[in-house]
Amino acid sequence: MSYPFLGDIINGLFGISWNVPIPTFGLFVAIALIAATFVASKKLVHKAIFSFAVLASLAACMQL
Repeated sequence: MSYPFLGDIINGLFGISWNVPIPTFGLFVAIALIAATFVASKKLVHKAIFSFAVLASLAACMQL
């Protein structure tokens, strides 16, 4: 079954005839973009911290 609008999902799940004219395709594209931005930012922060730790350890080894 296809649910082109958010109101159709609510009607299918709960049986409530609630007219919400929000297209689900655009809604899920927006959710995917927000999730991808969140994951990418966490990955970049992790990579920056890891890179800093590697550079710091290399600098400490070179001073010996």
